[in-house]
Amino acid sequence: MTDSEAIFESLKKGVTSGRGMGYGLWQTFEVLKRNQGIFIIRSGNQIIDALSGKSYTTALTWFGTSIELRYNLDN
Repeated sequence: MTDSEAIFESLKKGVTSGRGMGYGLWQTFEVLKRNQGIFIIRSGNQIIDALSGKSYTTALTWFGTSIELRYNLDN
């Protein structure tokens, strides 16, 4: 499984690292999708636009994981 496939898998309902129920990222993803927001995940050399389903590989490696969320207040 590639890094981007693992990130997309983590957005599915019930998927967990074993410490939770697996609803946090999935529920955030669903709310932002319905609201036409933005959900960007950066991990390693991958940038994932979770809502469009696009994945980009960059030359710059990000150590750790960052998540950018934008909620559309106009909807």
